[in-house]
Amino acid sequence: MKNILILTIVAIILLIAVVIICFRFQKGDSGLLNSKNKNIDTQKKCNSCRQPIHASATVCQHCGQRQGLLGKYFGDIAIIVSIVMVILATAQFLGARKKNIDASKALYTAKVAADDTKKVRTEVNIARDEINFNLLLTRATNDGRFALDELHKIAMTEGHRFQETAQQTVYQIIVDLQIIVTYRDILDLKKKYHLDPAEASFDDFYKVFEQGPLYDKIDVLTTVWHQKRFPKAKRFEMLYKVITTTESIKILSSACELMDKEAKLGKDFVLDHAQYAKWWEENREEYNKNPEDQPIDSND
Repeated sequence: MKNILILTIVAIILLIAVVIICFRFQKGDSGLLNSKNKNIDTQKKCNSCRQPIHASATVCQHCGQRQGLLGKYFGDIAIIVSIVMVILATAQFLGARKKNIDASKALYTAKVAADDTKKVRTEVNIARDEINFNLLLTRATNDGRFALDELHKIAMTEGHRFQETAQQTVYQIIVDLQIIVTYRDILDLKKKYHLDPAEASFDDFYKVFEQGPLYDKIDVLTTVWHQKRFPKAKRFEMLYKVITTTESIKILSSACELMDKEAKLGKDFVLDHAQYAKWWEENREEYNKNPEDQPIDSND
């Protein structure tokens, strides 16, 4: 739309210029005719300075301007061209200025959009972290051993936004675990699984441990530990496997507690389970030197 307006203005100016030139051309012809009629054909007026010069002169001796049609209307043409160029330059300036304004607006809009996007991304990350932490709490409070490990790391991280909540949750899980272990019923293996602890093989115990529910696993571990007819190295190996692989907090606690009877590390059975696994890795070779040795006291 703006370009059409500019072209229209230029066309009007050119039309006016043509009209002026034609008018002056007609006027010049009329003057020339009158001069002929008066027999004054030896002189004419300069097209530029209007001083009298010879009729056949092509250059004015007064101002040095060329004569003829181009010289006659040179000044008018120059003025018209100058006006057109000024109009075009003004139009270009206004167009460039509008583009700069539009570019500034676009840049500002992009900056605002980028800030909004960054803000939304931050809010999304915060919401995602809260959801992940709540899921972690849910898994940990539902006997999730590996979730508790992650929760414990957060509880030990200074400045973490969930540190306080993690500390409270870990503490509550430990307290609840002690209450459950203290007041739970003891499994009768013979009655439930037709398994005589005094005669069952190590593989029979392990099969019940793999297939049984949570608290049955704990009782199987305890029963196997007290079967002195099995080599101690074999019993420790079973505890070690449980400590490093079980997904249950309760089973992990029981396995560490049984290992502590001889390791005597005195650590937290749930939070310091890695130290019990490390103890067996460091002492495995010593116990395997004489796998039939039974160094466990009768009161263990």
